[in-house]
Amino acid sequence: MGTSKLADEESGWIATALVYSGRRNPSWRLEEESILRLRKIWEELKPYVGESSRPALGYRGCMLTAPGGAQWVVYGEVVTHTQGELLEACADPDRSFEKCLLSSAPVGSLPPWVPGETPES
Repeated sequence: MGTSKLADEESGWIATALVYSGRRNPSWRLEEESILRLRKIWEELKPYVGESSRPALGYRGCMLTAPGGAQWVVYGEVVTHTQGELLEACADPDRSFEKCLLSSAPVGSLPPWVPGETPES
């Protein structure tokens, strides 16, 4: 049984919750299933036009870093992708990308005030 090329490429995908100032933010490796879901969500998002800002303290979103350096930074309803000089932002009114990324965190690794850490009722 061989290992897929996708699985080899995926092992270096890292998620980070941007929650602390002056302390190391929680980070974790993503499983192939989460990466595939995130890629599908990204492909379905529409371009975002406007400005986006994040607070200086507290929850400032989350980030996905791919092997090779591509990054997706998520806060609120905007997902911003950078790769080299490329910068693109997409609207995510349902916050699907953010929810999917945060739900991939190991249980208990995020502070309870981070969206998605508290089980929905």
